[in-house]
Amino acid sequence: MNSPSLSSRHPTALRLRRLCPVLSAALVPVVLLAGLYATRGVAPFGPNSLFFGDMDGQYSHFLADFSELFGRGLFYTWHKALGGEALSWAAYYLFSPFNFLVLLFPTAQMPTAVTLLTLAKAGCAGLSMNLFLRRRVGGWLPVPLSWAWALSGYLLGFSQNIMWMDALIALPLIAWGIRRILDGRSPWLYLLSLAAGIFCCYYIGWMLCLYSLLYFLFGLAGGSAAGHKGRAAGRFALASLLAGGLNAWMLLPVAKALGQGKAQAAMEWGFSTNFSFPQLLGQLFAGAYPAGQDTNTLPLIFCGTLPLVLAALFFLRPGPLRPKLAGGGLMVCLLCSFWLRAPDLVWHGFQSPSWFNYRYSFLFIFTLLELAALGGKGLAEHLSTIRRWAAPGLVALLLAAGWWLELVPGWAAALALCCLAAAVLLLTIPRRRAAALLAALCLTAELAANGWAALEAFEPFPSTLPQLTEQWQATVNEYSGQDPSARMQLAEGGQNTPFLLNYNGLSHYSSSYSEATYELMRALGCSGTSGWMSWADGLTQSTASLLGLRWQLGGTASGQWQQQGDVWENPCALPLVTAAAGTDSARLALDRPFDNLNQVYNTLLGEDAAILHSIETEPSVQGMEAGADGLHYTVTGENAALRFSLTAPVSGVLYASFPVYDQYCGADVLVDGEAAGQTLLQQSNGTLCLGSVQAGQTVTVELHPQADTLSLGGWSFAVEDSRALADACARLQQQGLQVETFAPGLVRGTIQVPQGCTTLFTSIPAEPGWQMLVDGEPVSTGTGWGALLTAQITPGEHQVTLCFTPAGLKAGTAVSLCSLGAAAAWLTARRLGHTAQKARPRSQKPL
Repeated sequence: MNSPSLSSRHPTALRLRRLCPVLSAALVPVVLLAGLYATRGVAPFGPNSLFFGDMDGQYSHFLADFSELFGRGLFYTWHKALGGEALSWAAYYLFSPFNFLVLLFPTAQMPTAVTLLTLAKAGCAGLSMNLFLRRRVGGWLPVPLSWAWALSGYLLGFSQNIMWMDALIALPLIAWGIRRILDGRSPWLYLLSLAAGIFCCYYIGWMLCLYSLLYFLFGLAGGSAAGHKGRAAGRFALASLLAGGLNAWMLLPVAKALGQGKAQAAMEWGFSTNFSFPQLLGQLFAGAYPAGQDTNTLPLIFCGTLPLVLAALFFLRPGPLRPKLAGGGLMVCLLCSFWLRAPDLVWHGFQSPSWFNYRYSFLFIFTLLELAALGGKGLAEHLSTIRRWAAPGLVALLLAAGWWLELVPGWAAALALCCLAAAVLLLTIPRRRAAALLAALCLTAELAANGWAALEAFEPFPSTLPQLTEQWQATVNEYSGQDPSARMQLAEGGQNTPFLLNYNGLSHYSSSYSEATYELMRALGCSGTSGWMSWADGLTQSTASLLGLRWQLGGTASGQWQQQGDVWENPCALPLVTAAAGTDSARLALDRPFDNLNQVYNTLLGEDAAILHSIETEPSVQGMEAGADGLHYTVTGENAALRFSLTAPVSGVLYASFPVYDQYCGADVLVDGEAAGQTLLQQSNGTLCLGSVQAGQTVTVELHPQADTLSLGGWSFAVEDSRALADACARLQQQGLQVETFAPGLVRGTIQVPQGCTTLFTSIPAEPGWQMLVDGEPVSTGTGWGALLTAQITPGEHQVTLCFTPAGLKAGTAVSLCSLGAAAAWLTARRLGHTAQKARPRSQKPL
């Protein structure tokens, strides 16, 4: 009698044995990455954090606001630069399902939450890659190649852009779904995984869509769909359209929102190249410079030496030529996209990336690893000695060239040589488990060393987020409760503290913004440029009042600000909506903040308010030579300075404006020989407060260059009459809206419009999607000074309601519902077809 088989005696053990490769593909990257974080003292293993670069200034603050998306702020937020639509911002940064993990942690523990998010995404990336490669080639190779995917140079270099890491999870599933279509099987895995990839981050979703098309076309060219190309192409096209259609409710509003800001940036087309092609040799091996540390970063395509050897073996081993041409063609296409300017712009959504170049480099890594899996498939098969040695020999030549060109660090070259030796053993004695284990261990060591180098370059440091939260959250809650519609601003802590502390602010920095709003704020003296708007102590009180800024947390303030401990209160702050004599639709000119402020106040009041009094002057130049335009100066001697002599026409606060456009040159500002505590730079190019003056007082202002050159866009000075400002604002405050309901995208209240006022003026950005109701009836809205929401109104008491719905949401929702119905109909038809096909043989009777 035969003994029972292993599967019958130990079914649980067999299942665990089959599950071990899958678990190791997910857990080994998590353990290895956690070990690296522990050695660098990253939370929860120490005081440091992963908050470097944009993770510190953007994503950590946005994640702290994640709970606001539920039931309140999905479509609008008051936290970014006077307020703005929220869907494009949330879709770019927060739609990853992993972010629900953040809800388990208080804001003060955000560094720990981000570490766990990163580890979870790395583990899931390894898991999805393993699932794809196991069905592609089988065997043991998918496990170490999954580690290479989850710990690639892309993941480590771009880890601060945590929302992009979801693409590393989605891509293997998308490719698996495409392979199923090419094999004549169901398209649903591709449809759902692509839809999920688009939803989690629409920006990287564009790259996933473009790569899916290339992957499918090269798959067809490689002969993967022989005999049913037309049917496969139809299923792929329909599934792709439905994946996009399911996300139309989000994509259409996002496209319209980006048209107000980021999409307005000019595209720099051309036939130029981005770098010298041999420079890519250094990116194939460990130690490549992490992304975001330099604007000239090369593509991050490192994934280990072993994958390079196996990918080379794919082209060298005997077999059909068409798959090799298809795989090589896809790699060449991606390499040319890196190298050439025009296709690089296409991958980046027809926009030049700001820092973080080659954001699609993970696609090359994926292609390389798939070819490596195919190259290593069936290593036990007979291969000639020449073919076995040619693959590591070719990689050795690439390594030698990179070393000779000084593109590969010494330690990385030594590690690569060890990995090459292990690869040689693997190829010459493929039946030995010891050789396979050695190759996997060498790959792991190489990945760990590269991770260590990446963290060394980023220099993790303790986050200030817990301290900011502890210091200011209670204060914010207290003052926000007094007037929920009023704005406040933390003097220090970054542009996105309104998201972190949950207040209505002025500053903001993200890829989702309104260019018209930013231009208006800069024209009024705020610091900023395309993409970011910053707070500075030097902002005039007239600007702060006009924009409804009631409280300043920390810092210093001049004029009539009233100090209450660490908080400054502005008694002149205007309400969110006020009745005015009129507005102007023309945009304000940049670099003329004082003239602009006078124009706005005079128009609102219908008379000359005499708030800001300009001082005309020309500088004396010392130790510098002026250019032909009188704005660009070159230092030629010692004690170089521009010196202005100013006589105050009235008593008040003296302000200056020095527009700076060169981010590499600035100046120190001195008043009567004393440092004014202000530094003139492009990043802080708003108005500067130079202190209080009395009528007739003469003040000397000096600019001392910090470099060999100084480039200005001009200069202007003015004295703000605090009494005139208080009188003007008191009138406008009496005509303000008494807010009864205030929520994201909703303002409702009562207003008493006096005689002589015909306009409702708001400090709300006039983005598409706003609807205004006066006494329950919709009214047409206009635009004040090219950026702010306005409307015509008659004198008397009125009930005013402002509500916001993202432009394109209704049309996008209709498309998504139609796509959902079409997908359901397609699924039903396929199931009915399969049922009929199975039933047909049963109904046929034998003769």
